[in-house]
Amino acid sequence: MTALDAITVDAHGIVALANSVSSDPDLATTPLIGTWVFTSTLSGPTTRVSTQDIVSLAPVTCAMDSFGNLRPPQDGQAPPIDANGNLLLLCPQSTDLLDQGWTWSAQFTPDPSLSTIAGFSMLKITGQPGDTIVLTTAFPTTPTVQTTQVLVYEVSSFDPDNPVVPAGFRDGIDWILDTSTMTLYTD
Repeated sequence: MTALDAITVDAHGIVALANSVSSDPDLATTPLIGTWVFTSTLSGPTTRVSTQDIVSLAPVTCAMDSFGNLRPPQDGQAPPIDANGNLLLLCPQSTDLLDQGWTWSAQFTPDPSLSTIAGFSMLKITGQPGDTIVLTTAFPTTPTVQTTQVLVYEVSSFDPDNPVVPAGFRDGIDWILDTSTMTLYTD
């Protein structure tokens, strides 16, 4: 039996959140940890065209650690995680499914220790077979004064003279951590 078409969900790229109102140049950051729940918008099971198997999609829950790795929860219901810590979800646009065009919805709930960070929903995740969905683009982009809100994006190298910023980066708010020199940059 061949595997069903999948999309890859990548949560890497955000190292931490930092308090945006602190004037401390050595600002301490808080690892961004929490839980993601991915729920199909299908109202019921669908059929795999090639085999006529019935496919039913339960919600998929993953814990996100401080390195951006998605980990299965300790409930025995392990979602498929690849070797890089990315989640594999059934592709809503797979031609091997009778129903196409549906989406995954995603809900992020921060760890209880992150009391100043609110949870949020991203309404739609979809894609073609083999696509990668980067969750860093899903985080809220409206800053709130005096709350923990600055996103710190980890990159392998960053040229401040010719900056290429990660998807979702907010000018004047977020930071970039160049892991090759351990230097923080902001606009």
